[in-house]
Amino acid sequence: MVWLEFVTDALQEIGVYAPGDTIDAPVMDTAVRRLNYLIDEWAALDRYAYTVDFLLRTITPSHQPTLIGPGLSSPDWATSNSLPRPARIEGANLVLNSSNPSTDLIIKVRDDAWWLNQQVKSITSTIPTDLYYSSSFPNGEIYLWPIPTVAYQVRLEVWVVVGEVDADTIGSTTVVIPTGYRKAMMLTYAEDLTTPLQRPMPDTLPERARKARA
Repeated sequence: MVWLEFVTDALQEIGVYAPGDTIDAPVMDTAVRRLNYLIDEWAALDRYAYTVDFLLRTITPSHQPTLIGPGLSSPDWATSNSLPRPARIEGANLVLNSSNPSTDLIIKVRDDAWWLNQQVKSITSTIPTDLYYSSSFPNGEIYLWPIPTVAYQVRLEVWVVVGEVDADTIGSTTVVIPTGYRKAMMLTYAEDLTTPLQRPMPDTLPERARKARA
């Protein structure tokens, strides 16, 4: 299935088009924008993250902050598969890769208040013990504390979410959604399309969408 078929299914759910109809360009533009709104909303909610990824990245000594996001390169860190920057970092380990086998040390993930209360933010050490993540946009900012001076690796636990849809490749890009998510997202998306396309909400759609999300 490609994203164009996904959009078509949602439009058929609310009676905008019948099977085999060609979607008008203005409707397609609106539909793609609304789809990306939904993907963006779900990306920020942990209940819609279908798994976690453990990103393994190498520290650049004395580099602070380290940016994380799509398309970045050293000394910063790129996300996998060009996904947006993580909405949050759930956990982190320092990987002591100078030993065999390597050893993981837990890095405590801290909040805004903790970072604010650090009076000396530029202290350095070979072993960082804490991590503060600022989910700036388009790239997140990772502050390791103390600032590491050795090029160890860091293993980050982040949510895996659905990437946004490119309108120019909607007819060729495959929908990569795990079991159970495709119908839930499609029916929720169909609900959302009723407002901009000025269609009445089908009687059975809200309950079907609720069951699919559950």
